[in-house]
Amino acid sequence: ELLANVVLELDRLNPAIAARLLGRLSRWRLYDHNRRNLMASQLKRILRREGISKGVYEVAEKSLV
Repeated sequence: ELLANVVLELDRLNPAIAARLLGRLSRWRLYDHNRRNLMASQLKRILRREGISKGVYEVAEKSLV
């Protein structure tokens, strides 16, 4: 949750850095079941946020596919 909060806040100031940080969540499938669920839910929460940058949206969307 903390990383998702930081990404959403940073997205307003520097979308490129936010998208790069979000890449850390893109490896959610490598973790155990509980962590996978938590990470995927944060990616979905980011996608639901209105007004996120194109870069953050693309990283989050591709991570869930």
